[in-house]
Amino acid sequence: MRYTKQRACPQHDGSRIKQAGTDALQGRGAGALFALGLAAAAAGLAPGSAQAWSLGSVGTKWGPGVPYGTPGEASFSVTPAGSTLDGGHIGLSTDFMALVPQNELDMVQQAFALWAAQTNLTNLGVVGDNGVPTNAAPADPRALLGPFGDIRLAAGNITAPTVLAHAFFPPVNGVSQSGDLHVDNGHIWADDPTDTTADADFDLFTVLLHELGHSLGLGHSSVPGAVMNPFYAGARRTLTADDITGIQYIYGNRGALPPCVPPPSPYEAALHSYGGVNFNNPIHSSFRRCSPLPPSVAGAFTDDSFDSFLEIEVDGVNFLAFAATTARVAFNRVEGGATFYDTQLTRLDVDGGNDPGLIPIDAVLLPPGFLVRIDPNRPSTGQTVLRGNHLTSFFDVFTELSMDGGQSWIPSDGSTRMETAFDFVPEPSSGLLALLGLWGLRGARRRYRARK
Repeated sequence: MRYTKQRACPQHDGSRIKQAGTDALQGRGAGALFALGLAAAAAGLAPGSAQAWSLGSVGTKWGPGVPYGTPGEASFSVTPAGSTLDGGHIGLSTDFMALVPQNELDMVQQAFALWAAQTNLTNLGVVGDNGVPTNAAPADPRALLGPFGDIRLAAGNITAPTVLAHAFFPPVNGVSQSGDLHVDNGHIWADDPTDTTADADFDLFTVLLHELGHSLGLGHSSVPGAVMNPFYAGARRTLTADDITGIQYIYGNRGALPPCVPPPSPYEAALHSYGGVNFNNPIHSSFRRCSPLPPSVAGAFTDDSFDSFLEIEVDGVNFLAFAATTARVAFNRVEGGATFYDTQLTRLDVDGGNDPGLIPIDAVLLPPGFLVRIDPNRPSTGQTVLRGNHLTSFFDVFTELSMDGGQSWIPSDGSTRMETAFDFVPEPSSGLLALLGLWGLRGARRRYRARK
């Protein structure tokens, strides 16, 4: 995922933003025009209501245990300068150890220790790195191409001009790129625990702490002040209760979760298209609205409204927005030990440019004039099934896109099916509307991959 400071970044002037748009435009038709409009904007969205932590991608964590709530372990390595980087970079890596006068690797170890102190995480230490190109290996690349760490650290020129850094989610999430953390070398970095948004530099430790959260499996949180909030608001050197609850869900001490809060689950798809304008890797996440599922009585239903994050990837650039959502859950039947619910997404409003003063850490804010809404003529329906503590869900979503502030609308080429499945604790009867198959947009190439 990516991080952002709540002010304009002087290092990224209009010429670089314009060039990013020009590069995106070459040979790409309507989709390129959309990318050009996004790349040319420096405005963003205001945060919505406070929301909870989220998972980065369903089922991704470091082993040896695969299920959530089990211990994990990971090693580190520093990618040598001159290595080929994937994931939003242009050219080769530069020296990660030259970002600040202090020891960058020590900062990473200290940041990891903050996360590990709250859960069952083991630091396997620093290992060598042979500089193999990121994400270039087949399955289980460490056995074939080693040595390098589970989490590879690198600096480089991130394509999106306002992005500070990004990281990729743990396995299962691609190949050798899983967990890797990349810092942009075009910003001014400092080791400053008192840093604010009033100056030109950024506290490197704060950004590393945030991106390591992604490397360990967490998505963004919309709780103000949380380390995993996607906006840079000055130095953060400690975890909040929201951050701790999230990391403990992944690696242990799951009993700390409130009874009616299952893990927020990202809803993902590979593609959502509007007549040549492509949203790649759409993700909808970071929603928290604790609402009981309707009683198992014919005709029973609940409606709930909540805020969330929307992330999409367009021409290799990740964009972040805030979404206002309303969904209906209606009891259908009990069969074979499972309870079935019919669901319908009745509102999804995404409005770019609500607050031009925000710049995200590891994404670009959706600019003014770009709107997404539910298609009023094609119902977006789905189903949720609860079997014990295990919930599965899907949702077929039809939307419309406007690139001129709502004057005209482009219908999606078809529906996007968003699916998820996970276990929650401790009481299956407590339910969450957040468990419904809700549509999402985004890249996070979140290795940040699926970044981020």
